[in-house]
Amino acid sequence: MQPQERDELQSMCPGAAIELVGHAAESCDFTPSPDTSREILFVGNRYDPNIRGLKTFLRRVWPSVRRSCPDAKMVVCGRVAEAIRWAPRGVELRELVDDLSSCYRPAGIVVNPAPHGTGQAVKSIEALAHGRALVTTEIGVRGLAPGDEPPWRMSGIGPKMAEIIVGLLMAGAARHSLERRAHEYAVARLAPDVIYAPFLARIRAAAEGWSI
Repeated sequence: MQPQERDELQSMCPGAAIELVGHAAESCDFTPSPDTSREILFVGNRYDPNIRGLKTFLRRVWPSVRRSCPDAKMVVCGRVAEAIRWAPRGVELRELVDDLSSCYRPAGIVVNPAPHGTGQAVKSIEALAHGRALVTTEIGVRGLAPGDEPPWRMSGIGPKMAEIIVGLLMAGAARHSLERRAHEYAVARLAPDVIYAPFLARIRAAAEGWSI
């Protein structure tokens, strides 16, 4: 659920106690991406927004990235790869992998070109938890509070997104700064003890009135 959906449900049930519990993620130890990384990662299940977003990205963004950065490489992990019948040059389809951490480590950028969707974008949360530079659409971070300085870059699926990606691939220092902010954000806002705290507090408060 999104905050807007929680608010709508609360208006429908004004007497109910409703707590919105987001998706939590255990953050990995922070390790910046390789300085020379030209690798872009996309992770997703075979789900309509993933398929549409990836296909649009490959059509409208990837050619521009490759023209500006010919050694750029894109790795697509997860069952979403099954929906891609032909991979453009520089794109590797891996489908199911045993250890996603091995895919995040060499990645300089994680993309989530979600055109629509429901709930929270788990792939965006996991990218932040891995301390990676996230480039996404507005939908891809819906429900995540950006803070004073968003730890991601946001754009529509088009030339601007390509420009952002190329800039981050070519500027290691700027990318590493964004990675560190992503990791700090995940630790401060997405850790299980942070995400579940309000819900657990509500349970504890209710339990105080119980008798056995």
